[in-house]
Amino acid sequence: MHGTDILNTGKQVYSKKFKEQAIEQAIFGTKSYVQLSLELGFKSIAMLNKWLR
Repeated sequence: MHGTDILNTGKQVYSKKFKEQAIEQAIFGTKSYVQLSLELGFKSIAMLNKWLR
């Protein structure tokens, strides 16, 4: 989806609102965590898993 360019991005800082929306999409949405992580532009699923914990 993002190609290898996603790996060249620096450290991202996400707002509290963005995190809350991502968590809501993960819990109540129909997309898999992998698909949602890709759409949100995360380098790996680990970021979303961390927020869910």
